[in-house]
Amino acid sequence: YLLKKTNFKIFYTGDIEDIDINHKNFFTYKNFSSKTSQNFYRSSVQTLAKFHITNSGGNSKIMHFNNSKILFIDAWPPVTFQYNSIFLFKNIINRNKKYINCYDYLKMYERACENQKNKNSLKEGYEIYTKFVNARDYKIIDNTDKQILKSIKEFILFISNNGKIDFKNNIYKRVPKYFKKTLIENK
Repeated sequence: YLLKKTNFKIFYTGDIEDIDINHKNFFTYKNFSSKTSQNFYRSSVQTLAKFHITNSGGNSKIMHFNNSKILFIDAWPPVTFQYNSIFLFKNIINRNKKYINCYDYLKMYERACENQKNKNSLKEGYEIYTKFVNARDYKIIDNTDKQILKSIKEFILFISNNGKIDFKNNIYKRVPKYFKKTLIENK
């Protein structure tokens, strides 16, 4: 979609380097392998690029320092927020095969933390955290192609000056108070 509909130069830094895409604006490590190491290629792209589409892994911390705008796809666990970012959280399904809004899931996590018996117990806090990260009573499913494409289109609006995303929506009102504070502090 990005190669067909935009003029972005796309630098792929993922682990799979044998992607067979031949396009003047698509680059992988193979294009630079005679000039640099793979680690330096990845670090350079993560440090210098203004926009990123990634999953929620440790590599996003490098992007954070140069104020990059980031679209996180298949983001999980839903307890990390980052400045200038859009998150597409994984789908959560309960035992009745009903989709649960990620923010409702965050509220459940927040309530569990508030009800923690010993607030100073790291062990108890970790048990609550892992219960929600691993979603013992829920099924966590990757995003669909349709969800990802819609998020990419919204991300293009977010990074362009041509349109605005409507952030005044009901989902924001459902964000738990702790996360609202985090979102406000981080714009």
